[in-house]
Amino acid sequence: MVAHPTRKIVYEQTKILIARLLLEKISLAGMARSVGFSPSLLQKYVNNKYAQTPRQVKVSPKTKGKLAIECDELWSFLEKKDNEHARLACPR
Repeated sequence: MVAHPTRKIVYEQTKILIARLLLEKISLAGMARSVGFSPSLLQKYVNNKYAQTPRQVKVSPKTKGKLAIECDELWSFLEKKDNEHARLACPR
């Protein structure tokens, strides 16, 4: 047994918790306190996970159709504000 280990084992449950906390946009310091890691250890772990994340985005084609824009509510608002530039964007 090692008296002062330099590497900490990250258990699967902890990995799942870290992933969930990252989605919640909690500060790194708050996450470190929650999982019992030092902020620097957690930062290294997150950096390694980020490096393993694929950078390609898969885009699926969308069907093209008519584009409909409704200006009714915008027009009533603009009439009250008397904004000439905005009226040009949505003519009656």
